[in-house]
Amino acid sequence: MSFSINASRFSATRPLHRHGSLIFPRQPSRVFIVRSSLPFPSEKAKYYRELEAAVVERACCLCVDVKKTLFSSDGRVLEKNDQTPVTVADFGVQAFVSLELSRLFPSIRLVAEEDSTFLCSNNLADPVVNAVNDKTNSGDTPLTLATIMEAIDRGKDACDFETKPATYWVLDPIDGTRGFLKGTEALYVIGLALVVEGEIVLGVMGCPNWQENISRKPPIGVVGHDRSLYGSGIIVVAHAGCGTWRKQLPNVDGQTSNPYRWIRCFVDVCSQVFKARFCIPESQSWDSLPLSAIFSATTNADSLGDKQILLVPKCCGSLCKYLMVATGRASVYVQARTLTIIKIWDHAAGMICVEEAGGKVTDWKGSQLDLAADHAEWRVIFPSGGILVTNGFLHDPILEMIASTSSALSLVQGKVTHIPKDLFGTDHITSKHPTLVN
Repeated sequence: MSFSINASRFSATRPLHRHGSLIFPRQPSRVFIVRSSLPFPSEKAKYYRELEAAVVERACCLCVDVKKTLFSSDGRVLEKNDQTPVTVADFGVQAFVSLELSRLFPSIRLVAEEDSTFLCSNNLADPVVNAVNDKTNSGDTPLTLATIMEAIDRGKDACDFETKPATYWVLDPIDGTRGFLKGTEALYVIGLALVVEGEIVLGVMGCPNWQENISRKPPIGVVGHDRSLYGSGIIVVAHAGCGTWRKQLPNVDGQTSNPYRWIRCFVDVCSQVFKARFCIPESQSWDSLPLSAIFSATTNADSLGDKQILLVPKCCGSLCKYLMVATGRASVYVQARTLTIIKIWDHAAGMICVEEAGGKVTDWKGSQLDLAADHAEWRVIFPSGGILVTNGFLHDPILEMIASTSSALSLVQGKVTHIPKDLFGTDHITSKHPTLVN
């Protein structure tokens, strides 16, 4: 395997450039470019073969193909019991990835989101079978509905795992289905991770509608919904100890300038909270989070006030936010633990991609997320307070803010323990919430 690497020094400054209402960081001048099937040698990556399978890249192609027909077909977008949308692509990706992984790694089990009961009860079976057969290498014999249903249901068989941590895949077939349905207005991600003895050892995220150059326009002749399919698209891979890397996906015409050109990903270097770019869940408002006691929020970078932080839109799922942090387009992703169950597949692939890019992921008390806490089915995580994903520089200051504001807002009377002024330059909680202090 041949490697071609180009590296330059890390710039001490991080100027910003604007695009519409968003501010994106200019990436640090430390750049590593590798031209190979994977960006690191096999002798340095214990799970090289698992990562080399590249099923996520082919699954991205399935999503794009389904999307071409989604808007002209009826009955292909449904709503699950939790009021989240599901499409042919969700089931198709899970079936395809499950089939490929079971063929290549039959002893490794799978934890995934969908199950076939909903598929068959809502007349999605035939389009899913067609989508999967179009992407699998099954020779001349088409896959049957029974085979595809069995592949989908591999993802719910985790309940018979051993009591101690096992080796298993974690798959989110489409994280951000609402984004998938919106075209380029919102990102969506296919996420796959491998967990070994309770540790995430590799992660892959595919984002078919990511644009490396956000000012790039579709070519002449690409119109209507086809315009929403056009964009560079990326695959991001991370392996424990090997860093996080990205490469471009083929465009709708199946072409890419260099399919083996990998670029190293780094988190941004923002070290001041009020200058950071934040992501939050669509289901949660800024005012529902503890940091709202200190800062208000806006999505308009052009009208950013002194006590406001910038929220980055265009992300519909959790993995999309991890992707934004891992590639330096956002500094922080914060999610409160509410009545909604937090599922492992919404976080696993993103966690290792952020950490290998230099970031940090914990709960609101600073503890690592326990992937094995759900002993029954291995599908749920229980973070204390919520989940905090940062570039690392901002992690401890934000944890301290969350702890201080959470304690202050829970008091009915008595003096509030003030947040250290050196974090903000002023006593924000006193000025914004004077009634909290006697």
